Amino acid sequence: THWRSTLRSIRVDARAAVPFSAVHNVIRTLERNARDRPEQPAYSFLGERTTNAEMLERVSALAAALAEQGIGRGDVVALLLNNCPQFLETTFAVNALGAIWLPLNYRLHLDEWQYIVDHAEAKLLLTESDFHEAGAALLQSVPSLETCWTLAADAPEGWTWFDERLAAHSTAPLRAFAE
Repeated sequence: THWRSTLRSIRVDARAAVPFSAVHNVIRTLERNARDRPEQPAYSFLGERTTNAEMLERVSALAAALAEQGIGRGDVVALLLNNCPQFLETTFAVNALGAIWLPLNYRLHLDEWQYIVDHAEAKLLLTESDFHEAGAALLQSVPSLETCWTLAADAPEGWTWFDERLAAHSTAPLRAFAE
């Protein structure tokens, strides 16, 4: 289709585009909010509030877990999620590492996700139980995709449970990942 040929013609190497230090890193906004207004709600989801300080703790733990997984500057992390706090937290954590956040529209079809994830050369896919079947297919068909993480406690064999990785790094300070 036309959009595929257009995307092929605009491939950009994000690792070489702009010196990272020249780009504002949105993680600084979260750090400022956690410092200046730690008890203020950062977000509310299904009636549960998370403060700026709590969000920074979760984002710090997630950034450490992603770094341990080998995610770093210029790597692509794909997200195939419905609306949830982990979507926002992952956005900040990926940014803190200087990596590239690739949100996938959950309304697309498997062949479209395959094309996007393959074209972007994503290393990691974060998804949830609604998309486990698609995630397994992507893991098999996309050469660059090294692993899948899931929000579901009953992770498929070989996948990583998001909350388990977060808990393993719960005391990690947010280091200057993107300096």
